[in-house]
Parts: sequence; C-alpha cells; structure tokens
Amino acid sequence: MLDTRRDSIDRGQASSLNDPRTRGSIGHTSTDQTLIIATFPAREKPTIRRLATNPLKPTRSTCNVQSIRENGEAPAKSIRDGSPVRSPWARLNLWRNPFGELTRDERAELAIIAEDDPSRRQVRSGQALQLIGDCGRGKTTRMLVLRRRWPTSSYVYLDEDQPCPAIPLGDPLLIDEAQRLPRRVARQVFSSGLPLVLATHRDLGRHLRRFGYAVQTIRIGETNTPELVRDLLNRRIEASRMSPGPLPSVSLSQASHLLSRFAGDLRAIEHFLYERVQTQVIRDGEVRFID
Repeated sequence: MLDTRRDSIDRGQASSLNDPRTRGSIGHTSTDQTLIIATFPAREKPTIRRLATNPLKPTRSTCNVQSIRENGEAPAKSIRDGSPVRSPWARLNLWRNPFGELTRDERAELAIIAEDDPSRRQVRSGQALQLIGDCGRGKTTRMLVLRRRWPTSSYVYLDEDQPCPAIPLGDPLLIDEAQRLPRRVARQVFSSGLPLVLATHRDLGRHLRRFGYAVQTIRIGETNTPELVRDLLNRRIEASRMSPGPLPSVSLSQASHLLSRFAGDLRAIEHFLYERVQTQVIRDGEVRFID
C-alpha cells in the first residue's frame, strides 16, 4: 500500500514544480532540467510474464508492408533457391496477422471510444482521473488515445521489472500502471497538484484525496459488449488489408462467444486469435475464428 505521508522535503520539491525554471521532470533540478529524482532497482525476485503483458513492446515480427501490398509476396527468400516466398496471408487479402502486437500509434488509431466518454474530458490542476481495471481491459489503449488528444500531456509507463523512470511534467500527466509508483515518488507526484490521469489495478482515490485531489473513477472493461468486441476486431482486420476486395470478418455471435470465454479480457482475446489464425493460415490457408 502506498505511504502518502507528507514531509518537508517533499513539500519543497512539490512547490518547485510551479517554478518555470524547474520544468522538466518531477524532483530536484539540474542545468539540463532532466535529472531523475529517484531510480529504484528492479525486483530481485524474477517474475514470469505472458508474452503480451506489456502491450507497448512489439514482440512479433512483421514483413515489409509495401512489398506485400504491391505484389502479395513477402520479402523473405526460399532457403532452397533464394526465390521470393509468397505470403500465406495474401489469399485472405491480408498482409499480416491482424491480431499481432501493435505500435502505440496503431493502438490509439484503432481504439473505439465514444466522444461523450467521461475519460475524454480535460483534467485540470488539482483533479485526478483514475482508470481502474484488470489486465487486458483497455486501460493502456485509452491512455494512448488521451495522449494523442491532449498535446501538452506527458505519458509514462511503469514496467514491472524495470527501475522507476523519471516522471515528466505534463498537462495532464498520464501514468500507466500507477499502482507501481514507489512510495517516495508517489508522494512527490500527489503533492504536485498536477492534473493526473492514472491507469491502475488498485483504487488510489484515498491517497489522492489526502493530498487535496478531486478524484473521478472510471471502471474499464465493465462496458465491453459483444458489439464493441466485434467492431474492435474487425477494425484490426481492416487495418491489415492488402488491397480492395473481401476480407474475413468477426460476427456478432463469434464476438459474444469470445467475450464470454475470456471474461472481457480483450488482450487475451487478441492473443487467442493471433495463435489460432497463425496456425490455421500457415497450415490450411483459411481462417475460422471459433469452431
């Protein structure tokens, strides 16, 4: 649990945030305004994570997009004679597996968030928006959408197995996996008064209110519907289109089955479809999203 007791040093550091000479990152200042306030060692005990735990780290290779889209052939060469190897995805009018890892920009572009969604409202100084949800429900994707929406914002992801990075200033400041904030850094962030958007697995509202924040909480994943899942998956398929023409598509009944099977975990659905489609296309040259 976060220890959010104030002390005089933290107050001094927090007050310096409003000084334009200290713009850069939260903490002590330096001539280049980028001094990291605190670097905490990674956990000594190793942890085992699924391949897709961090959605920001691409883990699957992709082919040369332009080459495939132009002639349906992957740039890879045959081991035997060096001739081009035709992409197995071409017969489906795709240039890649649609359910592989995406870049940050792709995630934000393909996301579906209603214009009247509460998370789109601008967060002001002294306000904090926390997005609470289990793994794979869409917290990070929503954060990336908000980052693009607000040019003055800053985004930082707290990796489970890495030291805590420098926390940048931002309007607002977006912190992904905020429950991993070390206690001292949490005190400094919460003392700053900066507008905050926190993606977290644990409710941090009590700690934020202790520092005077007005807190709004959105539960991510509770409103994931079969219609949303269908539309999200078909957007990914469309983004992998090679050329004009028909494409495979996920039906509403298939989306409903997947949503029920994986209890709303969108990342688990994507991982399942990636492995299933990859095997089917390579082996059979066709795709069946569910049996």
